[in-house]
Amino acid sequence: MNYEKRMRRQPSGLTSLVFIVLCSRLLVFLLMLVVPALSSADPRVVQGWQAFANWDGVWYQKIATFGYEYIPDGHSHSVAFFPLFPLLSRSLMLLGLPFPIAGIMVSNLAFIGALLTVYAWTREQFNQTVAYWSVIVLAWCPLSLYGSLAYTEGLFLLLSTLSLRAFEKGHYVWAAGWGALTTATRITGVTLIPTFVWLAWRQRRSWLAYFAAFASGIGLMLYSSYCALKFGDSLIFLHVQAGFGHRSSISFDWFHWGQNLIYGAVGPVDWSNGRLKHPLHSVQLLCIGVAGFWVYRDRLKLHPMLFQGLSFLLLLWLWLLWGDGWIKTLAVFGGGSLLWHYRQQMKPILLTYGTFALLVVLFSGSIVSNDRYAYAIMPLSVAAGLLLADHPKIRTPLFLWAVVVLISFTIRFTENKWVA
Repeated sequence: MNYEKRMRRQPSGLTSLVFIVLCSRLLVFLLMLVVPALSSADPRVVQGWQAFANWDGVWYQKIATFGYEYIPDGHSHSVAFFPLFPLLSRSLMLLGLPFPIAGIMVSNLAFIGALLTVYAWTREQFNQTVAYWSVIVLAWCPLSLYGSLAYTEGLFLLLSTLSLRAFEKGHYVWAAGWGALTTATRITGVTLIPTFVWLAWRQRRSWLAYFAAFASGIGLMLYSSYCALKFGDSLIFLHVQAGFGHRSSISFDWFHWGQNLIYGAVGPVDWSNGRLKHPLHSVQLLCIGVAGFWVYRDRLKLHPMLFQGLSFLLLLWLWLLWGDGWIKTLAVFGGGSLLWHYRQQMKPILLTYGTFALLVVLFSGSIVSNDRYAYAIMPLSVAAGLLLADHPKIRTPLFLWAVVVLISFTIRFTENKWVA
């Protein structure tokens, strides 16, 4: 069997996929536990299972342990974080488990459940190949790190996918139930409401579809009511964002996106005198662009191994040059471009939800964590799965690059450094 036939061969079944997914989680767990043990002299490194509950995990731990708190002092407070994840973690803590273990269990079980749900639904909508690669994208994307931490990525992916799938099948009560849990997990879950309303109108669905749309907001409404009763402000979770350095207004963050693109084009700039700190940055970017064009133009002439090796090196070079800004740009704008490119193949519910959710991310008022929020938009991973199903040659270089960045992200997180 020649190379092309091997690359286009139908992927193995669910057992093989589960093995590959579990390998990605095993890699994250080993790095999270081993790296801190090897860096015990570094005071920034958190030891043991607590390493899984850094950054946002600290806030979820406070909520699960002590409940919500807020005083109007302009600083960050726990009311910014929605209640379902800490509630589920708290339920396991009642069995005697410490928060890091409870949070890890909730996050990982939800994440694995989300991958299985995405696989089953995508296989129904497309085929096994697209389903396979969609799950590989979710499991090995560098941002999949958060599917194993005490974060909400896994839970949000699971609940939003279950709600979308139920609505698409006409199971409106289930769609409403899963949707309500989604909006109790993260505010971006509100994109289910316009998605369901639009599809109910366009597809002339029954009044139950509109019921599912508005009932999906129950999670948000309950948390908002709780904030109004306890803190006197039903939107305090938005107003407190300033304490985290975010804007709570609906706007596109032109300034920071512009900074990101400038950094990608010319590197860091000393704005006090307008000088470039790394004058050769643009030269390297030009070399990457020229080499990338040559590799793409001659992709049919190059030996497949050479094509893959060069593609991997160029991807790695671009990431090392641009940094995390490249990941953010790729997740948000690259994901949106793929969603548009495959719009004709996408089911209306995936295209509609993906569009609304991406707009919410883009107009959230801040660039911070945009890549992590985009990762949790399931249709973007399906679009990436379609890309990999159509272009077998790019699978290996993209996969190897993703593994390298995932390792980097995990190690940095164990060192208590900001990742996304």
